[in-house]
Amino acid sequence: MYNDEFELTFDLADAGPKKEQRRPTLPEREEAAEAAPLAQETREIPASAAPEPEPEPVGLPQPAAPAAAPAANGWTCACGQTGNTGKFCGNCGQPKPAPAGEWKCACGAVNTGIAAATGMYVKVVDADDWVDPQAIDTVLATLRAQHDTDEPIDMLVTNYVYDKVAKRHKTVVNFRRVMEAGRVLGWDDLGKFGLAQYIIMHALTFRTQVVRDSGLKLPEHTFYVDFYYSYQPFPWVKRIQYLDVPFYHYFIGREGQSVQTDVMIKRVDQLRLVNRLMTEATPERGTVPEGLYRYMIHFLAIESCVTSTFLILSRDPANYVKKTELWDAIDAYSPAIGKDVRSQLMSHALNLPGKTGRWIVRNGYLIAERIVGFN
Repeated sequence: MYNDEFELTFDLADAGPKKEQRRPTLPEREEAAEAAPLAQETREIPASAAPEPEPEPVGLPQPAAPAAAPAANGWTCACGQTGNTGKFCGNCGQPKPAPAGEWKCACGAVNTGIAAATGMYVKVVDADDWVDPQAIDTVLATLRAQHDTDEPIDMLVTNYVYDKVAKRHKTVVNFRRVMEAGRVLGWDDLGKFGLAQYIIMHALTFRTQVVRDSGLKLPEHTFYVDFYYSYQPFPWVKRIQYLDVPFYHYFIGREGQSVQTDVMIKRVDQLRLVNRLMTEATPERGTVPEGLYRYMIHFLAIESCVTSTFLILSRDPANYVKKTELWDAIDAYSPAIGKDVRSQLMSHALNLPGKTGRWIVRNGYLIAERIVGFN
């Protein structure tokens, strides 16, 4: 459920004759659809061998921004935090500026792909993942059919597979109890998502213009930004379609992967940065359809809980303080949003007090990992 060090972005449908695109305004508030409590479904399919990864797209090198003034005992971040010694700021999670005179790529693979895309739709595939050769024909046929419609879908949702190394049977994540397959839906047509169910990047294909209109720009040299990619453009999405096919294979379990537990603990400040970006992208209730607001609160709560989990798994008292600061920052940004995020069942579990609460989180994580195999 997280990005690796590089990604491949490609167009899934030829654009054909281009129509004039207008920047969408945020939808008017609509009445919330009734939603029955539904849980995420999974099923198992036989394992399949992963194809060779695609090469990483290469952007033109650009001069780096001047480095921040060095501190006597470390470096100083643009946020004002002094004394940083690692690659990322201990306060806000931003990466350490490159020394003056060094060159770096100023455009990440996803940002570059979105800017360069000429097709009507765009799909992001991590460099070590792949799409199912049987499902791709169904997906392409659905997207190509949008060329001749006056109101094409803004987002296509498909199933994805946790393709874990050495695991004989793979977990397939589907959305059939949340979305009706084969018809155009609005946010208020969606059912209630399960406790740990959300529309991750692997399940998404966006209409290219929607992503551009949203102004999405992923932070450079940062892991786990697929959370943000799967969140920030949603207020610009009005028309959704779900295909009940296992399209994306998410390859996990190799040594050193960014979602490996010990690696995520080391990079937990990057999760904190992504959480802040997601918080700032959350609309206030009443400015978007109620179904969209409920979903974004649900997803923000999940990302907050994921970050909190790895702060707890670190067993570092300093990270316990950062966990408290993370939840307080959401409250400070918007008391209403903070209240709604904290009201989620998972949020209550991650904020159980003291050693007992942390023990419950650690053991709950181990049980979930063994069942699903997401790391």
